[in-house]
Amino acid sequence: MDVTKIVVVGDPGSGKTQLLRGLCGNLPQESYFLFRAHPDGDAWWYQNGYEDPKVRELRTKGHFTKDNVDWWVHAVANMQMAPILLVDVGGVASDENRRILTEGGVDYAIILTRYEDSLARWQVFLGECVGLKLLRS
Repeated sequence: MDVTKIVVVGDPGSGKTQLLRGLCGNLPQESYFLFRAHPDGDAWWYQNGYEDPKVRELRTKGHFTKDNVDWWVHAVANMQMAPILLVDVGGVASDENRRILTEGGVDYAIILTRYEDSLARWQVFLGECVGLKLLRS
């Protein structure tokens, strides 16, 4: 199966989770798979009551490790779950995310941000991800 891999990037709080939720809610279920490849878990917490102060107290952010980045790279590179793979790498332009996008063979990127200087930073970051094309900025 040919899989088109699309990542949505942008600063924390820019609406990435909402955009992905909207896409997933409007695409036929068998046409996509949403893969979260980031240690902070923000999207999961947001969807499961993050605004509740009791839930926020329990939250523990994760950190990148070589093992989890290696696993995410392998998973993204070999994922055959659906024709469209939506990849969520969180809101950090990091060496780890560059590895996930480049070595994972992500085809396209969407930048979601509110700030002009942030847009330029994400464009530079994505330009360093070999083989990746920016869909729209």
